[in-house]
Amino acid sequence: MTQAQFARAIGRSKDAVTSWECGRNRISLSSALRMSARLQRNIVDGKTDAISVAELVEPRVMEYERSLRRRMGV
Repeated sequence: MTQAQFARAIGRSKDAVTSWECGRNRISLSSALRMSARLQRNIVDGKTDAISVAELVEPRVMEYERSLRRRMGV
């Protein structure tokens, strides 16, 4: 897969992919999640085992909900 193809697949620019590969910029969490979903690998947690999008997203949704409950005092 070329940089341009990968960039299109994750909804980012080719320049963004190039800057990550060269170390000029860090990958944001949202970009890492998109990559993980596209590749079906949990690169966010540094793992290469296959993972479904649901398995990838569910823990983050649960953490977000816990965070909201804490902030709301529930």
